[in-house]
Formats: sequence, structure tokens, C-alpha cells
Amino acid sequence: MTEPVERSAALAALDGFVERAARGEAPLCVVTGLPGTGRSLLARRTAERAVDRGVRVLRARALPPAAGREPGAAADLVADLVADLVDDLPGAGPAGSAAAHLSDAVLHDRCRVVLAAAASRPVLVVVDDLLRADPRSRVWLQMLLRRRHSAPIAGLVVLDGAQDPSGWDVPPAGPGDLLVRTAPLTLGGVRAVLVAAGVAPDRRTTVLARRATGGNPAVLDAALARLGSRAATAEALCRAAVDARREQVGSVLDRLPADLSAPLLALAVCGGELEPVSARLGGPGPGTAGRVRDRLRATGLVTGARLVPDGRVVVEEVLARIGAPERRALFLEAIELAIRCGLPDDAVARIARSAPTLQHPPLGELLLAVARRRRAAGRAAEAAGLVERALGEPVPPQTRADLTQELVRARERTDPATAARLLARCAVVPVLPGGPVDLDPVVVDTLLCRGEVRAVRNVVAAVRRSAAPGGNRPAVLVPARMADELGYDLTPALGEEAPASGATAVPDGVAAWSLTLRAQARDRAVALARAALAATGGDAVAVTPRVLAAATLAAAGHRSEALDATGHLLLGLTRRGRVPAAVWAVSSLMQLSAGRRDAARRDLDSAWSSPEADGAPLVAAAAVLLNLADDSPDAALAVLARPAEPDIDRPGSALLRYAAGLARHRCGDPPGALAEYLACGRLLLDRGRVNPVLAPWRSGAARVLAARGDHDGADRLLADELRLARRWGTPAPVAAACRHTDRAPVPHPAGTPRSDA
Repeated sequence: MTEPVERSAALAALDGFVERAARGEAPLCVVTGLPGTGRSLLARRTAERAVDRGVRVLRARALPPAAGREPGAAADLVADLVADLVDDLPGAGPAGSAAAHLSDAVLHDRCRVVLAAAASRPVLVVVDDLLRADPRSRVWLQMLLRRRHSAPIAGLVVLDGAQDPSGWDVPPAGPGDLLVRTAPLTLGGVRAVLVAAGVAPDRRTTVLARRATGGNPAVLDAALARLGSRAATAEALCRAAVDARREQVGSVLDRLPADLSAPLLALAVCGGELEPVSARLGGPGPGTAGRVRDRLRATGLVTGARLVPDGRVVVEEVLARIGAPERRALFLEAIELAIRCGLPDDAVARIARSAPTLQHPPLGELLLAVARRRRAAGRAAEAAGLVERALGEPVPPQTRADLTQELVRARERTDPATAARLLARCAVVPVLPGGPVDLDPVVVDTLLCRGEVRAVRNVVAAVRRSAAPGGNRPAVLVPARMADELGYDLTPALGEEAPASGATAVPDGVAAWSLTLRAQARDRAVALARAALAATGGDAVAVTPRVLAAATLAAAGHRSEALDATGHLLLGLTRRGRVPAAVWAVSSLMQLSAGRRDAARRDLDSAWSSPEADGAPLVAAAAVLLNLADDSPDAALAVLARPAEPDIDRPGSALLRYAAGLARHRCGDPPGALAEYLACGRLLLDRGRVNPVLAPWRSGAARVLAARGDHDGADRLLADELRLARRWGTPAPVAAACRHTDRAPVPHPAGTPRSDA
């Protein structure tokens, strides 16, 4: 800063101090305040004004310890202050040597040198960072200032409140003495600095800059210097302020007295509000001397009566100065102490929020409970941070499933895209630090329930590319198989290997749905589906395979059994939290196929209440089919007019095309209906999904072709659908194939139809 801002009162008082010194008085001025608030600037400006008024200025600054000096010894202030008064000082050591070994007689002699100089001209002694000086230099300065009334000697000292003030007992208590305290800038002061730097800030930019810098002039100047010629937008200024604040905190920590290190570290771990725990870790408890608490506040790193660390930057920088094992042990001790003291879960979460991974399983459940309360109170961002922290701990599969769901709930309302990215990131877990990675099946299941098939393909590919041996093990094969069966990308994620069906629900449920898609082995598909739904234990958290198993039972004609299974699944999911939109949509389709339109509407409304329902093809398809069943084709078209997800690699994409064909056919648009039916057919046939129970698109297309007079084309489609329906072996698709036309289906021409490919 070229000119101090919001320092007019201090400057006026210091100008009066200089005038008294120039008149031959002997005032004492003490300048103190937080680091970076302009203490040295005021001292330097006062010295310059004193020179202009004809006062002899003796100026020195206590430097930090350097090589060649004793630990804890600062600059030789005695030599620095009086070296220009005499050429040869009695008893002086080599240049730059410490004053620690000077005798009292030598110190008195040097006091007489200054007193002699003041006899002809007023003297002002200016010492910056006085409390960093070595003890003998401080003794000499006190000797001199106690004699200042016998000669025109004024003194100005800059005190760092964080330093131990013991050994300094010359307070500014005289009638002409002065105490100046520097303070952070107000909002108006920050605006003045920004304007002086060529920035025309609006109120938002000013408020954010004040908040990011804490009003510290040094941090604000450093942030503006970092911006340089770039546009000083609010966001850019805040980013620069964070970096500048980090550097300033590091500088303060470099100069921190040793006796404050342990209390500050305890505050960084526990915060100031957890005094019982902080005191046990070496922090300032209720019985700590007030001088230590005042010194901690004087660092500018803690604020308030409870000594709360001033921002995340302070916590991060303090903790970064200890090793990882020591940091982990310290946090574990703090958490165990907090639990033994009976502190609330929120207090323990406050400690764990900044902790590294502690390998402490109970911590995950505790953080989950706190996160749920924070989200219920409308503090979704805090809840998401706690959940992300909990996911770093080794927790049981059920707890990991609940944490994943809570993370999605905390993020999806405000930023669904971020929620999906966070889930995808959580799905890949390292086997060893810096080594191969593996998949978290619970997170993969959550992604599939949200319809994020593309994300599952990406994480499967990441694991298969890793250096882990056995890249095609079941933990990878099962998610890949589910992505292939639910999505519509022509590039398989699985490769050539397929998981063997076993005792777990995931392979059985996936295998049952795979047989259903291809209209093969209905009895085996039903058996696999029932086995999947009957499985218990850890696999209870797997939602997608069980939904596929219930859908298999419905496609095989066991509607009551499928509805019962879906009801049990919905009940279990409701107990655990929110039900995914895909499960509600599947339940709605099952209720609709059973003729229960009221129940179908209820489930569909529940599906629409989920954030991931927007743009979800499966939910939209259920809505279109239900509106058509209610004889509301206009409402069905309104659903189709909603913004849709352009990615077709999502569950229900083909069913939505079929539902769109029905809606356009009902609204008198046969060409549009035929295009939709054929688009549905391409999506299914290109992936070998031929079962007409999924979407009888052939019947719909045949009806349009027959109305246009293309009876041969209609007959071929109907014959194909009838043959596949009979192969699957349930009466419903057979009846549907015959119901869509007045013509009896004719045998298919010689050759293999495309659907058999």
C-alpha cells in the first residue's frame, strides 16, 4: 500500500507524537496489532516524518534467527542503533554479533552515547518487532527509555502481540505517551483499496474480497498483485485471496513462538469450542492463563472468545506442518477423548471433518447420522462434505450404501451433474495407494439405479485398464454385464467373459434378465429370478439385480409374484431412505400391466418426485403409457415434449420410442408412429433383444403398414413376433400379436428372420 487506508486517526496521533519529540519532549509510542495490518508501515512513516522535522532517528528491526547466531537470539539492536553515532564503540564485538554477551557496564556506556547525542539534537529510537530481539538488547533499550526524561529521547516500538512480553516492562503510561492499535479494514476500506488499484468493484465483489482476506491489508495487496493485469472478477479475486492468505498464514507460522505451537495445533484439531478435548491435547483450556489466549488471538490465526481457527486455510496450514502418522494419532486421540467426554456427535464430526483417513469404522456411521441431520436442516453442502469424509473410512457394505445414497441426496437437488460425477468417482477405489483400482459394487448399483449406464461403463473401463491382476474377475464382470444389459451402446463393456451364476443375487438377477431379453429358457430365467429375490445377507443392498429379477417374473407371466417382490423391495428401500426413480417406474409399469391404474399413478408420481427422473427415459415411458391407458393422448405428447437426455445409453430408451409410437398413432400421425416403432426395433435388434414382451413394436408397425396397404410387410412382422412370443412361452404377447390386425398371420418366408440373428 502506498498510502495507509483507514489509518487517519493513527496517522494524526503519530504526527502529534513527532511534534512532541521535535519540541524536545520524551514521549513513548507503542504500535501493536495483527500481522499484516500495517504496523511496520506506520513506524516507517513516523520515522520519515521525524527526519523531516529535524529529529535524529535511530532505527533498527529485530531479525529472525540466522546462521551464526545463538538459537533464539535476534539482531544486535544495540550495535544497529548506535553504530552511526560513534565510530568505535567500547566493547563492541564483530559486526552482526549478538548482544547476549555484553556486560551491564558496556550497555550503560552505550546508553551514555545516545544521551550525549540527544544533548545537541532530539533523538527518536524506532525498533520494529521489539519482542523478537535478544534479551540483552531489550535490557539495553529499557535502560535507555527509563532515562529518556533526562534528555530529549523519544521511543517508538512495534510489538508483536504473539511474542512473550515477559522481560519488557516499559508501558506507554506517561501523559504524552501513545498506544496505537492497527485493525483489519472495514468493508469501506476494502473498497477504497480496490478502487485505488484500478478496480471498480460492485458490492458483491467488495463483500467477497473482505470475507476472503479478512480485511487484512497485506493479504489484499498480495491478492491484487497476483491478479496483475487480469480482470478482477469476484471469483478471480477470491481465488487470489485464498492463495495470498495461505502464504500469509505460512509466514506467521514460520515466526510463531515455540510455546504457542502446541496450543495452536490443538485448536486446529478440535476448534475452540471443544475445550475439554483441546485442553487434554495441549490447547488453551479454561484454566489457561489469559496471556496465552491473548497471544494466540494476536497471531490473527484464531478469532473470538473461544479461539476458533480463522478459516480452513489456517487449519490446513497448521496440520500440514506435522507428519502424517503424528497427525493421524492426534486426531484419533481427539475423537476418542470427545466420545469419552460425552460430547455430541456434531462435536465429534467437527474433529473428523479435518482428519485424514483414520481406519476407524464406527466413524462412518457417526458422520452419516450427523450428515442426515444437516441435510434435514437445509445445510446440504455441509452434509455432502461429511458424507465424502465418511466414505474414506472402512465401513460395512450397508453403511457404505447408505452413505452413497446420502451423498446423492445432498448433491442432486442443487447440482445433479455433480452428484453423478461424485458417484462415479466414489465407484473407483484404490486397492493400494498409487496402484491398481477396484470397483465399489454399492456405488455402481446406485449409478445404475440413477440410469447412469455410461458412467458405469467408464468406471469399468478404468478398472480393466488398471494394473490389477485378473481384470475380468467377477467384481468387474458383473457391473459390466449389467451395463451391457441395461444400456444401448453397441460397444460391449464386458468383453467375451461372462460371470458364472452363483449364490449371490447379482449374477442370478442379471442372468435372468439376459435370458428374458433374448426370449430364451423362460423356466430357467424364472428360477434364477426367484433365487435372486430369495438371497439374503450382504447382497440385500444390491437394488438393480433385484429389480431385474422382479421384471423377469412379470415378463414371464408371474405378475402377482413380481408385484409382491417389488413391494418388499420398495418397503426395504423406504426404510433405508429415498427410493430410486427407476424402481418406482418399474413398479408403475407392473401395476399398469396388472390393470391397477390408480396404483400405477401413485408410483409414477413418486418417481417424478426424484431429481433423476427429469430426462429419464424409463420414467417418461411409464408416464406416456399410463396417460394412454387413461385415454389422455395429449398428456402423453406433453410428456414426450419435455427435454430429454440425448444419451440413449440409459434404461428405457427403447421402451420410450415404443410408447412414443403408440402416442403418435393414437393422435393420428401414422408416419411418425411408424418411425418411432422402427427406431425402437433398431435399438432392440441391434443388441439382440428380441422378446416381444419388452415392447411389441412389430405389432404396432404392422398395424400402420396394414393401414397403408402394405400387407406383406405387416404379415412378416406379425409372423416374426408370433414366433418369438411362442418361443418365450407366455400367452400375453401371443394374444397381443394376434390382436393388432384383422388378418391371420401367414408363415414367414424361407430364411432366417433378422430377429434370430
